[in-house]
Amino acid sequence: MSLGKYDRVTDMSNPLGIPAHDFIQNAYDGSGNLITVEYKLGGSMGTVVAVLSMTYDGSGNLLTVERTS
Repeated sequence: MSLGKYDRVTDMSNPLGIPAHDFIQNAYDGSGNLITVEYKLGGSMGTVVAVLSMTYDGSGNLLTVERTS
């Protein structure tokens, strides 16, 4: 069995396949909902190794979480 696009995708301890990182930066929309999480390696100015993007319905309920990068 080959791994998918991201390392360790089948490892339950890392289900989204987030690589090693040492900094996390969050962004929120005007309603206070978390919309993106950037994982970086090399501190705040380091390389982005993964991004989580969230979408919400009109009531502010979380609908999706997608990992990119």
